[in-house]
Amino acid sequence: MSAARLASLVGPLGVVWGLKAAHGGADAARFEWLLRPTAWLVSALTGARFERTPGEGYLSRADSYVLAPSCAGLNFLLAAFLTLAFLFTWRRPLPVALPRLLASLLGAWALTVVVNTVRITLALALHHRPALAARLPLGADDAHRWLGVLVYAGALFALHAALSRRPVST
Repeated sequence: MSAARLASLVGPLGVVWGLKAAHGGADAARFEWLLRPTAWLVSALTGARFERTPGEGYLSRADSYVLAPSCAGLNFLLAAFLTLAFLFTWRRPLPVALPRLLASLLGAWALTVVVNTVRITLALALHHRPALAARLPLGADDAHRWLGVLVYAGALFALHAALSRRPVST
């Protein structure tokens, strides 16, 4: 394996390992970089008012809804980052790959905030319609979980489709 290919593999995987190690079991303060912009965007779209609650995340008292660390979307961010990083850094020399690795991380963060906003906005809508949730063959918690799976998977498929349509320049 060439040095460029090895660096293209080790670099993104190292970032993923580092983020998972730093955030595994972490409290809400460690996820502020994902939760704060998401709470702000959800508020802007829905009118829900979220306030930072130390140790918990962001709470909407009126909606009885908490954006907790498990809502931050870290695993989605890592999947989106790997998709972008491998596409844009694979087999590139380090001087070219490093800025692309950083751009991939920033792009994955922005995509995560947007996709998480969509997911939480839909989850809030479902939360406000308990009769609809009751008609689903799942319980409310499972419906919430499956909504997240569908939104995240759909976003990853859309990312792949968007990136595979155009050639990547060297």
